[in-house]
Amino acid sequence: MRNNTVSIAKAIGIILMVVGHSGCPKGLCQFIYLFHMPLFFFISGYFFNPDSTDSKKTFLIRKVQTLWMPFVKWSFIFLLLHNLLYSINFETDLYTWNDIWQRILLIPFMFGEDTLVGGYWFLNNLFYCSVLCLLFTWVIKFLSHNIRLIAILFLVIGVSVFMLSLFFTHIIDNDVVKRLPIMCFSGVMFGTGYVFSQFRFKFIQNKWLWMMSFAILVVGVVLKPLIRPFTSATAFDAPYIIIMALVGVYFVFYLAHVLNKTYLKKLLVYVGDNSLIILTFHFLVFKFASWFIVLVSDLPMSEIASHPHIKFGESNWWWLFYTILGVSLPLLFKLLKDKTWSSIRPIIK
Repeated sequence: MRNNTVSIAKAIGIILMVVGHSGCPKGLCQFIYLFHMPLFFFISGYFFNPDSTDSKKTFLIRKVQTLWMPFVKWSFIFLLLHNLLYSINFETDLYTWNDIWQRILLIPFMFGEDTLVGGYWFLNNLFYCSVLCLLFTWVIKFLSHNIRLIAILFLVIGVSVFMLSLFFTHIIDNDVVKRLPIMCFSGVMFGTGYVFSQFRFKFIQNKWLWMMSFAILVVGVVLKPLIRPFTSATAFDAPYIIIMALVGVYFVFYLAHVLNKTYLKKLLVYVGDNSLIILTFHFLVFKFASWFIVLVSDLPMSEIASHPHIKFGESNWWWLFYTILGVSLPLLFKLLKDKTWSSIRPIIK
């Protein structure tokens, strides 16, 4: 997979994530949720390099810098701003001192993030998937130097644990247990991407297969609509969930391959390469969008607190407004920050 295609695939995934959070029609949301999250874990697994685990210290430092630090930094910032944002209806509840201290203790372990950075559960899962992969790779390398064996074992164990986690969520009512399917499903998609890379599977670039993948996803939504396939399903649904996720990954990568040949290429590559800033700020941007909607629609200011968007009926088109702002404003902020820094850096030096 070429880097541009991967960046465009990430751009498609992050845009679809914003659409899914924007209050779009239910059918579209169900379609997106089949594959938009698995896509990112698949890409991460595909580019996981077992040789990078030889230096465990270097590997962990890199994951701390790219995953742990953004999570902790922005979670603490939003925690500090939470009650201030609550006073202007950007948050739904007021934190007590007990709530604040609980989150202070949880954030270093990559839990307890604020609702406005709710998408950071992705960083949490990716960090722990990477650490698990490090440990698993080290154990298998100790027993065998067959990297493909590592890939297959990781995937088989991941699928088995995912099915068990779905089973336990239906018999044990516990918040920790309810988080397990998400983490396990993340591991499955990470492992699947890893298997693809080790066996050098290639995506067949065929428009008829792409149209078929689209049709399969649509039929899947109609026959078995699951708004949260990795949490609301049963253990028997696991094969269906995994297959639909992989079909969705193919759908996105072929689309990325096509878009890589268009005039949108540079823009989409930029979006994909800066997907983290969109993940970080799109919920906050939604609040400004809600504020505007309240003003033009003469709604009560309390409506701004609705998370992640003002609740409208199925026929509304405000979700497009949320999506456009949710993607463009974080990128505009990034551009302004980069230009400001590039202009003052020579002065500082």
